Amino acid sequence: MYHYLCYRKHINTHTKITIMKELDFIQTASFDRNINKYGWNDNTCECCGKPLENKDWAVNTIEGPTVVEAHITEEQMEEAGVYPQGIFYLGSSCIKKYPKAFRKDMRKEK
Repeated sequence: MYHYLCYRKHINTHTKITIMKELDFIQTASFDRNINKYGWNDNTCECCGKPLENKDWAVNTIEGPTVVEAHITEEQMEEAGVYPQGIFYLGSSCIKKYPKAFRKDMRKEK
């Protein structure tokens, strides 16, 4: 289920209203078991706790943790009064738990 966060930004004499869709971050039931089995490092999927083959996929997160759409910038998050938590890297199967608008393709960022 989506949550909506609305914020206003005054540009000259116009007011720009942006609505951000939000989703709760998903962490699988096997996360703790996988962390105990594989350990934790910078190449760990934040969703399931398994080692990542690569860092091709991520989601933007804000405090909560809550996931926002991939096109939302940190500046927009701050203007909305929420605090960015950075990106969480996810494996190729875990990223499919999110609608396409929330998936950040890191291969395009390189």
